[in-house]
Amino acid sequence: MGAHREREQHAAMKVLHVINSLALRGAETLVANLLPMVKDLGQLEISLWTLREPRGPLAEKLATSGVKMMYSGTESVYSLRHILALAQHFRKVNYDLVHVHLFPAQLYVPLARTLSRREFRLITTEHSTHNRRRKKMFRPVDEWMYRQYDLVACISEGVRQALKNWLRSGVPRLEVVLNGIPLVETCTVTPLTRTTLTGSESDDLIVVMVGAFTEQKDQSTIIRAIAQVPGLQLVLVGDGPLRADSEKVAREFSVQDRVRFLGWRSDVPRILAAADIYVQSSHWEGFGIAALEAMAAGLPVVVSNVDGLREVVGRSGLLFEPGNAEQLAALLRKLAADSALRTRLGQEARVRSKRFAIESTAERYVKLYEELVRQ
Repeated sequence: MGAHREREQHAAMKVLHVINSLALRGAETLVANLLPMVKDLGQLEISLWTLREPRGPLAEKLATSGVKMMYSGTESVYSLRHILALAQHFRKVNYDLVHVHLFPAQLYVPLARTLSRREFRLITTEHSTHNRRRKKMFRPVDEWMYRQYDLVACISEGVRQALKNWLRSGVPRLEVVLNGIPLVETCTVTPLTRTTLTGSESDDLIVVMVGAFTEQKDQSTIIRAIAQVPGLQLVLVGDGPLRADSEKVAREFSVQDRVRFLGWRSDVPRILAAADIYVQSSHWEGFGIAALEAMAAGLPVVVSNVDGLREVVGRSGLLFEPGNAEQLAALLRKLAADSALRTRLGQEARVRSKRFAIESTAERYVKLYEELVRQ
């Protein structure tokens, strides 16, 4: 006991984060923003393990911050080899706490801990109000998996309530830890030129959405709304399996000349700085980091009326029912016709965004780490 207390007083707490990849998405962006901040807050030795090889802008950001990165060496996130690789790593390195993000990493880490016969605290962050596992046949797996964690951090109250409702028995400790972004980094950028962003010299207002083309997001509703409102250019940032479907919708509604698909970009703050309106159209959302970044950039935001997004925007933005292109079109028409309204909503959004600084998120996690390890 005395030796353990001495280690607590003099040695850095060893914390490992585990996530599937460093793709340009919400959970991954949070990790890339969070880890350098957590590392600098106290006596913490922070490392990151990804199932897939860490590549791209987020990996580069972490590398320059001094966060040590490792990965399993198996590209398929559903390979059970990840469990063996993690177990071998746990035998080599004595961690005080492991913090896991996203499935299947959430399942692999408890299994690897059992296989390694090591003891450390486990925490996971729940990033969404919904996922494809929330069907009756998968419930026993989820109930077992979440019980292995000492704490589940939920990125919004909507996420916490949804998880509590899903887990019928043995609900673990659930804490709301709101996401955050680096506000200074988001607000102090040089905007892209409008011609560069839209590919044309039109004076049309620019509407932007950032998000993967997956079943969670709903870019098609924005395209159908844009078709009803002349004088708007739509810029869609992101990629994914449903991108071709959205491109087809743009052709069907004859707005392909007013909709630009940019793919994934590392200069999203510069894109937001050049835009006039931000729309986040989603079927469900745990939080909405992209919408928060738009708020910090001073844009008027229009978002789907779903848990997570509704919490982030509060009264500083406009809401439409998911999938309702006519309602969204009416809101866009209103914003397009009223520059004073756009300015007021943008100012209110920027003020509200200050509640979600990454510094506050990092401080909250560090306190939870220290509490769990002390226990």
